[in-house]
Amino acid sequence: MPQLVEPLVDTGVIIVSGMAFGVDSAAHDIAVKKNRRTIAVLGGGLDERSLYPKHHALLAQRIIEAGGALLSEYPIGTPNFKQNFVARNRIISGLAVATLIVECDLKSGTLITASHALDQNRTVFAVPGPIYSPQSHGPNNLLKMGAKPATEAGDILNDLNLQTLPEQKQTATSFGDTKEETVLLKLISFEPVIINELIKQSGLEPSAVITALTFLEMKGKIKNMGGQQYILSR
Repeated sequence: MPQLVEPLVDTGVIIVSGMAFGVDSAAHDIAVKKNRRTIAVLGGGLDERSLYPKHHALLAQRIIEAGGALLSEYPIGTPNFKQNFVARNRIISGLAVATLIVECDLKSGTLITASHALDQNRTVFAVPGPIYSPQSHGPNNLLKMGAKPATEAGDILNDLNLQTLPEQKQTATSFGDTKEETVLLKLISFEPVIINELIKQSGLEPSAVITALTFLEMKGKIKNMGGQQYILSR
């Protein structure tokens, strides 16, 4: 598992999963340990009482602290009914450009996620496994149906043309949606810079700087470190 996920995370790929026991939580854990963003889609409310699995409360907190997100289409206080997990799988596959199936049996709900991915015109990858292992029956069957084999991270990165993702991300970060945003993005780096310095260097009106910084933070391009200091989001 780490040999597949770690290179993807290092390249800048954002892991989207369901925070369930096993492969899901392991993938999220790898991402947060590297202080990378990851997204967990839940099958119930986002409040502490409804959070499931309860055992992953700390993991959920670490996901948020690493700049990731917990998502749910259900209102606060909604219990985690079995049918909710089946329904939320379409959100997991829809958010991702590709779905990777690592292990599951032929009756697993994971195969529902793969089905949603195909319906949403997403690429499906599967990790081949021993033919006598029940947990390999699902991936092996997907491979017979046309899923793409993945035995290393490079199989995924090459197929999706993501080898240059950090460079693409850096280029995209350099441009804002307005002239003011673009000017400020060129002045903000991974070292904290105070707002007064941004006003001075940009030559923009203070009100324009404050507005642009607010929108850049909402879009996730920059982070407010407190004390009116800003850095680029990683």
